[in-house]
Amino acid sequence: MVTAYRPVRAAVMAGVSASGGAIAPAWLGDDERVAAEEVVRRAMERLESTGAAVRSLARLGEPADALLAVAAELDADLIVVGNRGMSGVRRYLLGNVADRVAHHAPCSVHIVHTC
Repeated sequence: MVTAYRPVRAAVMAGVSASGGAIAPAWLGDDERVAAEEVVRRAMERLESTGAAVRSLARLGEPADALLAVAAELDADLIVVGNRGMSGVRRYLLGNVADRVAHHAPCSVHIVHTC
């Protein structure tokens, strides 16, 4: 089970470091990582209650990239992904996770109806 998260950038541009250089934008805390890990923890508990053996990962980055990277790392046989957000014009203009994974996966992909 994989989930991805993106940290929020702090707008810390107005300032000067001790060496006289500009202060670069900083990453804000671990809130996004903690929230992502909580999502997979709860889902993992539900799956484990059915007797399934589950491993969970929370990865920094875009969702499709995270799924594809983990599938490659684990030499996965199958990726199961939901189709949420896959309808209408939005699919063609913005793309989506399931579509990208289906086109770039190193293994079979099962798209589950989640809408």
